Amino acid sequence: MATQLASNVKPFSEALDKLEEFRRLPQDWDSYGAPPISDAALARARGLLTALADRPDLARDERARPAAAVPVATGGVQIEWEGPGGDLELEVHQDGSVSYLLVTDGDDGRRFHERSGVSQSDILRALQTALGA
Repeated sequence: MATQLASNVKPFSEALDKLEEFRRLPQDWDSYGAPPISDAALARARGLLTALADRPDLARDERARPAAAVPVATGGVQIEWEGPGGDLELEVHQDGSVSYLLVTDGDDGRRFHERSGVSQSDILRALQTALGA
């Protein structure tokens, strides 16, 4: 399976590697009492990135490469994209639920689109907006 996955995750491989690093973070990894990153958050984040990598329109598009993947002090993971259509911050919470903040520019200034409890299709639409697709 790893060989099959590796062939189509190019833009996502660095973020997937970071998720594995986050798995090893101990209690208090931030020196402020943060819990380890939860298995639920890691599994959901990996599943989302893998699902995105399975899309032919994204698998070979270097614009789809996340700008950052970082641990969150509440036991979750944040994945960020920057594109011509906007900036997307996707947070996978400790319980595996997902929310996002999409920031776009409009004629009347910056617009902030915040959603919680989002589905995979919601995430795809937000990412396509950020990438200008």
